[in-house]
Amino acid sequence: MLQVLSAEIQKYRRTSALFLATGIPLAINGLFLLAYFLNENLSKVTPEKRWDFFLGGLYSSWAQLFLPLGLGIIAALALGLEHQENQWKQILSLGVSRVQIYFAKWLAVMGLVLLGTITLMLGSLLVGGITTGFVATPWEKLLTAPLLMFLGSMGIISIQVFLATRFRAFAISMGVALFGAIAGGLISNSAKYWLYFPWTYPAFGLPSPNSNTAIWLSAGFAVVFLVVAAKDFQQRDMI
Repeated sequence: MLQVLSAEIQKYRRTSALFLATGIPLAINGLFLLAYFLNENLSKVTPEKRWDFFLGGLYSSWAQLFLPLGLGIIAALALGLEHQENQWKQILSLGVSRVQIYFAKWLAVMGLVLLGTITLMLGSLLVGGITTGFVATPWEKLLTAPLLMFLGSMGIISIQVFLATRFRAFAISMGVALFGAIAGGLISNSAKYWLYFPWTYPAFGLPSPNSNTAIWLSAGFAVVFLVVAAKDFQQRDMI
């Protein structure tokens, strides 16, 4: 299993998935740094309010837009190699069980998303520190909020890995990701229906009264969908 996972990670060096996993969160941090310098009023408020402006906007936009879209892109790029030149035939001839292959791919994508989460965390610390001189740094929020959003995204990851594995067309993964991001933003306003839509879980995973519920729902959905998708992968004619 570890050898299969290691092979998956090595394979990603041939794609832009690794670059995007770190580049997207750095770019978003850069945009908020630019917004700070373009808004003269922000330099006049207290460091606490600067942190609130920066982290509030960054984490909200990340959870509701950039994370759902980024997951679709990263999963499609990471798994797109298998659809080229009938790579599935070569992979399935290695004598490794299909369940192990699928689980390794799911873990590898999870690893890419976790890498992006850590990059977001470090980038927000750096950019926030630049704008405040590291005064009144909200360490708890800096360290916990990105990880909570990552945990809240596990259900979406399971869906996007399935789509990227099941379909050759990049547009399908991106179409679902775009729909999920837009619909999630709308459904998150409902106190009732957000529970049934995985694309709302990252935003509700942020520190709030609903954090535990969102994370448990995301984990449960991820496991159930992973089992179902692995079973489909095991029975599907890939060659």
